[in-house]
Parts: sequence; C-alpha cells; structure tokens
Amino acid sequence: MQLLYSLNELQSNFDSRLGLCGETKIKYEQLRYLIHHQKWFQKFYIYIENNDLTSEPDVSLYSYVFFIDEIHEFKSRFLSLGQISKKVNVKEDTIGRWIKKGYFGEVEAYQWSKNKKVYDSFTISNNFDIAKIKAKTAQQLAYKNLSKSISYENYLNEDLLKVIDDYIDHRQSFTPKIILNKKVETASGFSSKKSADKHRHILYLAFFKIIAARCGIRDLNFSVESYPDLSDAKWTNYDKNVFNLDQFCSGDINALSKNLSIETLASRYVPALIPFIQYYLMQKEKDLKVLARKENWDFQKRYFGDKNLEDLQETMLQDLLQVTKPLKTDNNDEKSFLSREEYVKTFQKVFRRYGIREALILEFAFRLGLRRFETASVAVEDFWIDNSGYLKKDSSGYGRCYFPEAKSKATGADKYGILIPESLVDLCNLYLKNLLYFNCPFENHKKFAGKVFEGKYGNNKKYKESHGFFFRRSTNYSDPNQGISAETVGRFLREMRGELSFLDAKDRSLLSYHNGRHTLNEWVENSIVSKQSSRYVDFAADLQMRHKPGGRNLGKQKYRKHNNDLLYKEVIDNSINFPFDLDLLKIWEIEKGYKETEQSIDNTSKVPGTPLDGSSKNGEQLAASSEHLIPNGEKKTLINHLSDIEQKLIETKQCPKGMEPTDWLKQRAVWIKEKDILTQKIQKNI
Repeated sequence: MQLLYSLNELQSNFDSRLGLCGETKIKYEQLRYLIHHQKWFQKFYIYIENNDLTSEPDVSLYSYVFFIDEIHEFKSRFLSLGQISKKVNVKEDTIGRWIKKGYFGEVEAYQWSKNKKVYDSFTISNNFDIAKIKAKTAQQLAYKNLSKSISYENYLNEDLLKVIDDYIDHRQSFTPKIILNKKVETASGFSSKKSADKHRHILYLAFFKIIAARCGIRDLNFSVESYPDLSDAKWTNYDKNVFNLDQFCSGDINALSKNLSIETLASRYVPALIPFIQYYLMQKEKDLKVLARKENWDFQKRYFGDKNLEDLQETMLQDLLQVTKPLKTDNNDEKSFLSREEYVKTFQKVFRRYGIREALILEFAFRLGLRRFETASVAVEDFWIDNSGYLKKDSSGYGRCYFPEAKSKATGADKYGILIPESLVDLCNLYLKNLLYFNCPFENHKKFAGKVFEGKYGNNKKYKESHGFFFRRSTNYSDPNQGISAETVGRFLREMRGELSFLDAKDRSLLSYHNGRHTLNEWVENSIVSKQSSRYVDFAADLQMRHKPGGRNLGKQKYRKHNNDLLYKEVIDNSINFPFDLDLLKIWEIEKGYKETEQSIDNTSKVPGTPLDGSSKNGEQLAASSEHLIPNGEKKTLINHLSDIEQKLIETKQCPKGMEPTDWLKQRAVWIKEKDILTQKIQKNI
C-alpha cells in the first residue's frame, strides 16, 4: 500500500505528537470498533491512504495516524463507572443513578465499546460533594412528601389489579393490538414506559374513585396530582371488594365525572378507560371460546354465551364511548394555503385584536412550523439566547431555535437549529421585554434548572441551567412553569377566521393553526432562488419544517450534505424573510421575483401598537408610542433602509459589468420606487 503522506510529513503540520496504532495502547479490535462505529472518535485520527482525510475507514489500521497525547489524556480522564466507583469509594449503581439525576451537572459520556461507556471522571470528582448534598436533599424531600402520597393500588382488589397489570403488559408487548368482535379497536402499544406508567396511574385513580362512590363516599375533590384525606372518618366505609369489572356501568362514569370538567374527563380518563375495557372484553371473549371448545357446548349454550357477552359489551362500553370533548378542533387534513399578502393581513388583524402574544403564536406556526402541542411546550431556552434571556442574532440577522426531540420528533432540529427571520427575532424580544420579563424576570427561570422532558422512544431533554415556557396563561405570567395547553393554541384563529374577508369562503372555513405548517412548506418549496440553491430547497424545507432530511429518499437521507448554512439562509431569505408591512412586502415580492409589476399601495397596511396601560384584551404591553409595527426599531430601521437604497442607487449609476441593461434599469426603478415610499413614511413620523 502506497501512502500519500509519510508520518514525518504529517507531523510537520501538527503541534500534537502523531503515531501509529500501537502507540495508542488500545487493543486492535477495540480501535477498529471506535473508528468504524463512533463518529466522536474521528478527532483522534487521520486517514492517510488517499486525499480525503474524512473518507470511510479502511480495514487496515495502518492507514491511520493517531494523535497520541490526546488519546492518552482522554483515557486518563474518561473512565468506566467501575473505575470511577473505586476512585470515589461509592457504589457503581449509585454513581450511575446520580449521573442520570443530574447531581454532578452535565457529565460527558462516550460509547467506548459495544457494552461499555466512559464518563468524565474530572467532572464527577469536582462536583462530588455537591452531588452528595443534592442526593441527601432529594431523600429528605421524598420522606417529607411521603405522607402526601397514596399508593392507590393498595385500595384496589387483587382481581382488578391483575387485569390492569395484564393490560399494561399487553400494550407493551410485541403484539399490542386489541381485537374485539374481529375488529381492531387499538392497533398500537405504548410509545414509552412513561406513557404506560401514566395510564396505569390514571386507571388506579379512576377505579379508586369509582369504588369510593359505590361505598357511599361522594364529592371527592381530587385529581391525578392531588390526594384525598384518608384519615377522615368517612373513609372507614371504604371496601375495595365491593366492585368487580363486570359491574362497570354508566353510574360509575357519573361518579368519576364528579368535580371534573368535561374536558378533563374526555381527554384524560376516557382515553385510558376505553382501551382497557376493550382489552378486558377481548379476554372474556377468548375465555368464552376456549371454554366452549373444552366443554363442547351445543348451539343453544353457545348462543346464550355469546348473547351474554354482547350484553356485557354494550353495558360496559356504550356510555363510555359517548363521552366527547365539547371543544372544537381543527381538521389537520383539510388544507388552506395563504399567500404572503393574505398572511400579513391575517397577522395584522390578530395583532390589533388580541395583541402581541397571539401574534407571536401565529408567527410560530407560519414561520417556524410549530404544531399546536409544540407551541404550547416551547421554552425561552429552546432559542439561541444571551445571558439576559433575549434572542441573539448572527451576522446575517438570523436567530435560531433548537427545538428538542423530546418535545417533538427525532428530526435533528435541536442539532442544526431552525432559522428565525430578523423581524421575528425582534418581535420575540419585544414580547420578552415588555410582557414576559416585565412580569417575571429571566432570573426566575433558574428555579427550574434540571427540568427534564421525556419524549417518545427514549428521547429526553434536560434543561440544566433554567427553563421557562415562552407562552403562559394570561392570568399567570409570573410562573415560568405555567405554560398554556395545546387545546388553546390557535383558538383565537378559529374565533376570528370568519372575519377574514380577504380570503374566499372555503379558505376561511378551513383555516386552522396547522395550516401554518402547510403554508410555510409551500412558501419554502416554491421559493425563487439561485441555480445553486435550487438544489437545496427541499433540504431547507425539511429543516424549517423539522421533517427528516430527504424524506423517504434514501439517497438524499444518507448521502447528501444536509446542513449547508449558506444555501439554507438564501432559501429562507427568499421565502419567509419578508416584512410585516404591506407596502414593503410588495416591494420585497418584486425584488425577489414573485411579482412582475408594482401594484397599488394599500394605505391601511399599518398595525396599531397595543397600549401600555394594559387595556387590550389580554393586557399585553408593547413599547411606548408605537404607531406602526415595523420591526427592529421603527424610525431607525426606516432611515437605515433608506440609506442603503440611496447607496445602491449611487453605486449603480452606470450599468454594472456583466449585467443586462434591461435588468439594470428594472432594478433601479424598483429601488427608486422603494426610496420614495420610505421617504414618505419617515416624513410622516417626524
């Protein structure tokens, strides 16, 4: 094998000592595993057989040179749990548990072999005393809250507990379907252990309330998060054997619904009870068939057996299936696409009627592509922020949102970061300054350091420094941990969509919050960009929408570069980085090539600011004396923009080399028109 570089030639280009595989002191098979299967290990070696130093590893380890000192330093610092256990004289399981709970802070960890991880022993040693204090505090807190906790399973009879356990096991198995009367009622299992535990707890609580009601204990006022006082004398009448599942009926649903809103009953209890009851009936159906075959039942006995089971199904399920939510919901399958002009008009109407919070909620759908439940769970800390909690911008004016997989889907958004146009960054910071931090300083978010979100399929997100929901209930802005519900997101759009007279009747009736994602995808996928960027449009759309890059195209998924920031910005700049102002939007669309000629200017395009005295519907506060919503500092932005246009006109008095004269004249005409409009706007604000 002829190497393109000798070891001496490479060494002259690096300060760090280079060497071959033997000097790493890592076993041959172990080294091959790290090179072939662990991307993080790439920083420790160079592939020298061909010009591409990052190409696929070769079978032979003699095609590589290694950074010897860095590898030795890594091996001395990153140790297994067993090694760390001996070092700090604490059990290995305890160290692992403390790492998971975050008692040491953020601990770097790497997969060292198929069955072994290594951890940053320096971080663990340096934070060991703090971890011990945190563990002791957590233990004391657990003892303190022990008296408040109730193990509801202790108040259910053994037969009922067995059915619940069997049901949970069934939904967690490889055959989770629930089939009743030859029809699949539930096709999928639980997405995570957390989901299974949640269902188990709700079932325990539901039947606890049902049994209590059957024992004559009424008007229980507690929920999944609160507990009744079992020391009360009336609880002496509680008998867990008074109920069995065959007796479940409409009276039990009524007892369960006492002191619950219909929304809570329909969204929390009923979705847990229906598949559970269906599972129980499925097992009864199986047992009946087995018994009929075993005892060789005649036709008459089979008929009455089936009829009894049919009656039981009707009694147990009929009333439960009739419980429905009273809230209107959007149909995500029905699509309504808005033009940019229609969207800006919608935004202005929402801003005038509801204020800045709802306007931002709308923006998060149409420019960031967030779904309802994602908008409800987004936190300030999911954005690229400075130490004061305000969104930062890069040199191009863009912000970033690193929306975590635990709050959404595994798409890589938290790795690459989706782009936020400058106007939206400015609007977010205006909201934070005059509303959120006005009622709750950013420092208060630190109270919720260590908050963990557990997503589907084991995707967890821990906020190690702070956490505060971006959108909060209007009655409780001061609590960073008090977010809004997904059901309320976009409700304002349903309330006022009938007033959007600039949309046709069908679009008005179909317009929903989820249409923001539909419209965003349409804008990006059909953006007008350079020839080079046109090949990147689909990836830019996938990133902004947080879809899996390449969709179902394996070649695009696995063999194309996904994070070309320069091309990504060009696509976003030409698709959704448009102004809020209708006059400037029309100019923007002409400049970007979406409109051929200038249309008449609508003088009603201004967005009145929400008053500082809190007299708007939700009491939001904006900057004082704001007459028009022109982001990034009203008059200052206009003046800077005008200055840029004037400079462009000076620089292009002669047709630039390589530019067609017709294109040159057309571009200057656009700039002159834009200059006149900006000049008028500035004069009106003097």
